[in-house]
Amino acid sequence: MGFWSRLLKRDNGDRTINIQVTSVGGIPPSRQISDPFEELYQIGKAIMPPYDPAQLVMLAETNEVHAAALEAVAADTVGQGWHWEAIRPGADEAYRDEIALVLDELNPEHTFAELLYQAAWELRAVGWSAWEVVRDEDGSIGAVYPIPAHTLRLTRDRNLFVQEVNGRFRYFKAFGLEATVDGETGEYTDDTDDPASEVIFFTRYHGRSRYGVPSWISCIPSIAEYNAIRDYSVAFFDSSGAVGRIVRVQAPATLPLEQYIDELKTELDNAIGQPRRTLVLGFPNDVSFAVDRLGPDVQEASFIRRREDLVKAILMAHSVPPYRIGWAVLGPMSRDTEVFTLQGWKPIADVAVGEPVLTYQSASHELQFQRVEQTHRYFYESLVTLEGPTGIAIHASPDHRMWVALNDGPYQWMTAGALLELHVRHPDMVMRMKAAAPPARQDEATWRLILRHWHGILDMHREDRPDLIWIWTDRSNTYRAKDAYQANLFQLTALVAGVASSVSGNIVRAHDTDEILVTRVGLVPYHDDAFCLTVANGALVYRRAGHVFIAGNSLGGNAAREMIRAYRRGVIEPLQMVLENRINKTLFSGKGLQLVPAGWRWRLNNLDFQETELQLNIATRAIDRAIITPNEARATLGFRPIDDEALNTFYLAGKPITSVERPPELPAEASSGRTPQQGTNSLQDRAKAWAQGRMRERKPWQP
Repeated sequence: MGFWSRLLKRDNGDRTINIQVTSVGGIPPSRQISDPFEELYQIGKAIMPPYDPAQLVMLAETNEVHAAALEAVAADTVGQGWHWEAIRPGADEAYRDEIALVLDELNPEHTFAELLYQAAWELRAVGWSAWEVVRDEDGSIGAVYPIPAHTLRLTRDRNLFVQEVNGRFRYFKAFGLEATVDGETGEYTDDTDDPASEVIFFTRYHGRSRYGVPSWISCIPSIAEYNAIRDYSVAFFDSSGAVGRIVRVQAPATLPLEQYIDELKTELDNAIGQPRRTLVLGFPNDVSFAVDRLGPDVQEASFIRRREDLVKAILMAHSVPPYRIGWAVLGPMSRDTEVFTLQGWKPIADVAVGEPVLTYQSASHELQFQRVEQTHRYFYESLVTLEGPTGIAIHASPDHRMWVALNDGPYQWMTAGALLELHVRHPDMVMRMKAAAPPARQDEATWRLILRHWHGILDMHREDRPDLIWIWTDRSNTYRAKDAYQANLFQLTALVAGVASSVSGNIVRAHDTDEILVTRVGLVPYHDDAFCLTVANGALVYRRAGHVFIAGNSLGGNAAREMIRAYRRGVIEPLQMVLENRINKTLFSGKGLQLVPAGWRWRLNNLDFQETELQLNIATRAIDRAIITPNEARATLGFRPIDDEALNTFYLAGKPITSVERPPELPAEASSGRTPQQGTNSLQDRAKAWAQGRMRERKPWQP
């Protein structure tokens, strides 16, 4: 049976049904248990859904990635809480507070939050969900109960629903319908002892079905393949790793063949549970062996790579970022890669969480010191290598994000694996990577730290190199430094000047651009641990074998926030809109709890609601402690600055102060992304003059 038929076949559980078997025309009838709704489908009292909902629910029990994605979407949709929004002046606050107390009393077993979770999860997993609403004798809302989505069917009458449980059928009517419906027969009547209760039906519009279709339905083949790989692995280890092969032993009749066979079997039995073990057997030259495979030799590594591809396919169908299910997208670098810290260049393997490192803002093309949020370490047998004519050789994992421009196109994020595939298909394509950038204009801390290193340069070159920043005035130069420390300081100067550079021993080479070219992409054996960091800006300044380059980090920080923002707008907010509109139109309407007529609308909190509150509190404290100005706080929160001098002033405990030293204002070229140009009025000369002026005001920094 194929994957599709196995996953979507109808299975009604362990239900006992008496079937009278008769033979018609000599052909025996089927003995399958039919769909309990089949008869209702045939007589037109129920509509068949496009996919069997029971099988859709069971998929979450068979695939952990799919289940985690469903859990994440449901939790993010309703798990942030809710609030009330006044829709007209003079809304009745007392009545709102009264209804808020009633919500958790609507169900004897579940809270209102749990009812919301059920509605959100089944809406995502099946395509629809439903609540049963039972009224008191006076017609008011008495209770709300969840209805398992896979037990409910629509009918041709849009005001009627039918449920099947254990062979029994029950009818419901649409919420707010005035007519009386018999709960057993589904017939409209004026008098019945068993009236149908009401249903609130949640679904998203789909042109092919009134039920709605889950947005992830296209990944069912990926789920099936993922499960097949998992089942193969389980079978492999259940058989103790024994691979299907025939071993043939040949020996002359004069030799004890049975003895050699027994010895070989003993060694093979001892090797069970020890993958890739090498057997060393001492047999005479006349004894020969032959191994015949009974099936294809499938390597575990290919399964691992395919499994990762399937995880990505499932998450893509769900539109869920990997971080929401606890799966980090990592991009390690080789052990010999360095990052720039307050102590200078440092091996990436030695960097600790909380340590400031030099990062890169891709949006503004600026450098900034930020603390490491996470460190990662993973073993790799091979890495992707990106090589260029200057001698650069970047060694990164296939998932590592590279800030690259193709031919004359704009810069974009691409993984090293994607660049490898692109190079194989188009070997003549030009790939460019950034290798230098200026510090952030408004980041005084970064400028101060860079200046400390410039003081070191000035101390060593006050007599023999009075121009301080030699590399800025001659951008295509080779210089022999006194030692490696001095060479590293000069390379830092080139970095912030927008000049690509490399160091080999004491020799510093500066190039005539802020970019490096990549002319070859391939694979290199590695067999070692690789390392990666996570910072808020999502990119770091790296160096390997003396060559500086800029590339992404393990996804996090701004990159993760961008993914979350797209996830919130494309997945969470549409589901929240369905739930909010349906609940306000039914449960809180004039025919329900009458909250909307009282002037209120029920709203779910956004996914980033708590994060926004936290950022607001941090910004408020930063303003009150003279760390940032109100306009800088507005920029942090995503608002435009206001042209008001009071909002550009520092405040300490609520009082304005004017003695705070402001960060240096750099020329516009520093943040434009353009390479600095030479000349008497160039960025290099102006920054050089500024640095020399600051040097006269402070004591030299001693390295």
